Amino acid sequence: MGSQASSHESLSSTFEPEVDEYVPALETNQKQLGFLGIAWITIGFAALLAYAKSLGVESLSLLLVYCGFIVVAAFAGAVISGRWTESFYWSALFSILAFLAIAGARMIDPSVAIAWGGVGASCGAWIGSSQMGSTQTGWLRLGSSTMAAKIAGSIVTGLLAVASMLAVLLFLKEPLTSLIWFDVAFSFLIGALLRPLHNVLRWAEIRSGQHRVILASWLAACILVGNALVPLLAGTTR
Repeated sequence: MGSQASSHESLSSTFEPEVDEYVPALETNQKQLGFLGIAWITIGFAALLAYAKSLGVESLSLLLVYCGFIVVAAFAGAVISGRWTESFYWSALFSILAFLAIAGARMIDPSVAIAWGGVGASCGAWIGSSQMGSTQTGWLRLGSSTMAAKIAGSIVTGLLAVASMLAVLLFLKEPLTSLIWFDVAFSFLIGALLRPLHNVLRWAEIRSGQHRVILASWLAACILVGNALVPLLAGTTR
């Protein structure tokens, strides 16, 4: 009986998932937002609005369009998967990052700038609603368990980015010139890279012990500072 019990224990331990005991579970790592957290969110949101206002009315309008993309894409992803929080959070984060990346740039056409918002919202909603795997493991094991599955997930996200950009451009009746096709092709690379970026951000969330919204505000603040420094260092104005 003793040998059978020990063999049963060894067999069960063989099939137990590998867990990094030094990494707390994501669910238990979600701290409540305190005063400093609310202050960071308020400052970040105010800085985002101020940055959009400094670029002109067109940028404010673009930000509102991006918010519309977030609502539509995140709602669709949440309805399909039932992961409301994840779908809305990642859709909003990637859309805001897309806005900060292109709002001050000289786009060849306003329709392309709008289309990038659709890319960020749809890919974020897809990534958030399709999260799989244990959140208790290290960041290399977050999500799908095999590297082949991770690569396949990135490819799917890249194709979704291309489809989203084309859908927005066709809806706006934008002629697909050679320069716009460059953005369409480039959207595949950006979409494919969003999934590993998502894994890195989740790893940072687990390791830091900070609320994810605070980390997102820090990331957005860094991009805002970079956007402000670029024209100063280059000696140009936007």
